[in-house]
Amino acid sequence: MRSVRRLVLPVLLCALALGLVSQAQARAAATSRGPSPAAAGQTFTCLGRTTAVDQTAGTITVTVKRASLALQGSVGQSLTLTVTPDSVLAKRVHGAQTAVTLAEVSTGELLAASGTIDTTDPAAPVYDVARALLWHPAARAWFLCRGTVSAVDLQADALVVRVGRGSAGLRGSAGKDLTIEMAADTKIFVAHGRLLGTAAIGDITAGDRVTILGRADRTDSSAPVFTATRVVVRQVAPLGRLDWFACLGQVSSVDRTAGTIVVAVTRGTRAVQVDIGSDLTLTAMSASVIRTFADGALATVTVADVQAGESIVVAGRIDRSDPTTPVFDIGRAFVWAPTSS
Repeated sequence: MRSVRRLVLPVLLCALALGLVSQAQARAAATSRGPSPAAAGQTFTCLGRTTAVDQTAGTITVTVKRASLALQGSVGQSLTLTVTPDSVLAKRVHGAQTAVTLAEVSTGELLAASGTIDTTDPAAPVYDVARALLWHPAARAWFLCRGTVSAVDLQADALVVRVGRGSAGLRGSAGKDLTIEMAADTKIFVAHGRLLGTAAIGDITAGDRVTILGRADRTDSSAPVFTATRVVVRQVAPLGRLDWFACLGQVSSVDRTAGTIVVAVTRGTRAVQVDIGSDLTLTAMSASVIRTFADGALATVTVADVQAGESIVVAGRIDRSDPTTPVFDIGRAFVWAPTSS
């Protein structure tokens, strides 16, 4: 039995070696004959912008923006596509597709193509187009912008708007100033609650909130032109006309004789925005209500009970009888001792 095993093992090893040799010879023969049918028929798809059209050579050169795996190395580069007699070319105009010839293809158009790769010459593969769709990029597109007016240029009939939110084409402008031109037929409305009244560009002031619908001319992509077709303005009262306020801060000092509380403002409404980080004098009136927590219960106190260093939140009215020295009257206030960390 052992002798049989000793004979079988060498025979099996010889057979295995012969099989490996024959497989290597077959691969070498296939390589010498050229690329395999699978490599020669590999498909591709790509999206790009046409940069050149050669009717004599029957080619379209594109700058590739996106592509399938077979053309990943060509993204961002120029690629020459070959149009064969079997290629199907079409253009999309106003949503409809129309068959076209190579002579009707122009540079600057967007192109989506699919086809096969001929690698007969591996050093110079040929990209044969099976189907291609071309269209002109929209030079004019709608845009929507919501923001705050930074400036009004009456001479140029334009608004400078600090963009808060906008449509897809304005995503990069959020938080930035954008110049929007007013055309002769631009309709401007001012919102009064739920009602809209007509207005002119001269009625718009810096600080007003606007919602603008218009057209963006991107013929020159480096300097797009935005023109409004409809503007809805929500006018914001000037600071000098605001008659109420609210603020949060810390009591700096208390004048019990004058009935005033000086507050170092940390947060506040628009009327006291300029006072954030500084002291603001608040006046207690006979109708003022100041409250705090005492022994776990809500209690009403007077100015005399307020202590420097306490935290305070206040809401009240602004007396502008003397426009140069407005008086901030306390309507309601709540004070508490800040907790120690």
